[in-house]
Amino acid sequence: MDIPIPDVYTDVARPPPGNRRMNDTLPGRISRERRGHLLLLGLDRVAKRNAFDLPMLDDLVAALGEYEADDKLRCALLFAHGEHFTAGLDLANVGETFRQGWKLPEGAV
Repeated sequence: MDIPIPDVYTDVARPPPGNRRMNDTLPGRISRERRGHLLLLGLDRVAKRNAFDLPMLDDLVAALGEYEADDKLRCALLFAHGEHFTAGLDLANVGETFRQGWKLPEGAV
């Protein structure tokens, strides 16, 4: 079965922490879409070639935690919006935090 993955998600405001729903997306972070037993997780920081900054890393590990906590989900698929999968880490943003020892947010995997 072919599952088309949309190129663009509609921008929505970020809900307060802990109140995110599966289909909420944070512009420039990780989009989430549930299709039956499949969870689509999209790298969505197109302007920076999907380079990971701290909020994006936090959102990815939170999304993976949501996947792990849901027994109805069987598969999580990580994909990228835009032309590039990822440019890697946004070192200007994450460098100092990584030097000091970045910690996973609570509930993340």
